[in-house]
Amino acid sequence: MDYEAIKNEILSKMQAGIINFGIPGEFSPQPDKLIIETEKQLGCKLPPSYIWYITTFGGGEIYGDAIYSIYGEINGALSTSDISYLAMSYRKSKFIEEYEIPICSSDFGEIFSLDTRQVDEAGEYPVYRKLGEKKEKYTDSFAEFLVKYANADTFTFGQ
Repeated sequence: MDYEAIKNEILSKMQAGIINFGIPGEFSPQPDKLIIETEKQLGCKLPPSYIWYITTFGGGEIYGDAIYSIYGEINGALSTSDISYLAMSYRKSKFIEEYEIPICSSDFGEIFSLDTRQVDEAGEYPVYRKLGEKKEKYTDSFAEFLVKYANADTFTFGQ
């Protein structure tokens, strides 16, 4: 995966005001430790492109929609914005399946999640988009999700 090209595209979208990402350590001062803890809580490895995103940008938003990050515990409890907290909450509420990890939800009610049952040779999971009962594959990896979501003009299913 060409992370440098993806980073350059993200930086150009940041300049255009489409993406608002942070910097490593801004939210999570110990990303390696928090990544290991998060993987234990989720019960699976995080894909390499998601780890790249966390260690490169820390967290952020695209079109104002939060890309779920790793915040860890704050005052002894998981942050309600933490990907582990949200995964447990979405699973409990039956918004996603036990094998899914939510990465973003839109103002349109869409939930984007990683399907951990399908892992490629690079350790990446495909991203699915769900709206109500409709569910479709959106991209082959988290990194592709970042680029496609930042370039989306519409949010119509089947595109």
